[in-house]
Amino acid sequence: MVNKFGLIFFSFLLFTSINLRAQVSKGELEIIKSELKTEKKELVRRNMNLISDEADIFWPIYNDYQQEKSAIMDERIKVLQHYADQYLVISEEDAKKVALDQFKFRKKSIMLRQKYFKILSKKMSPVYGIRFIQIDRQIDLLIEMKIFESMPLMQYR
Repeated sequence: MVNKFGLIFFSFLLFTSINLRAQVSKGELEIIKSELKTEKKELVRRNMNLISDEADIFWPIYNDYQQEKSAIMDERIKVLQHYADQYLVISEEDAKKVALDQFKFRKKSIMLRQKYFKILSKKMSPVYGIRFIQIDRQIDLLIEMKIFESMPLMQYR
């Protein structure tokens, strides 16, 4: 389980940083992403409990994972910002696109985790692979909770 203090701090950072109802400039978004990336890496570091030799193997893999994941998140952020801009007058076609995009991002995230579970399992051990996946998923759930908590429900009538 991810360190509770770390989650509380991470949650505070998210709460103060993410609000889809407010317009966020590209520069502000980059700062938020950088802060989240730093905090997430620290949570992963504290919870993986790696010794020096293990860390030498793990961190380059983690960096590759984060780079691929960042591309997925950038796409997702664009979709969420588009939704936040139009949720009061969304068309049926846009509503369908929002739903399909959500499925697409979830599928991409699962496939990415599977890929890196295999890599970590092979280069380290399945125990490290699943531990990382658990930590990463817990952090992602917290991020998703904060995003969707601040996102208004789609209006139809």
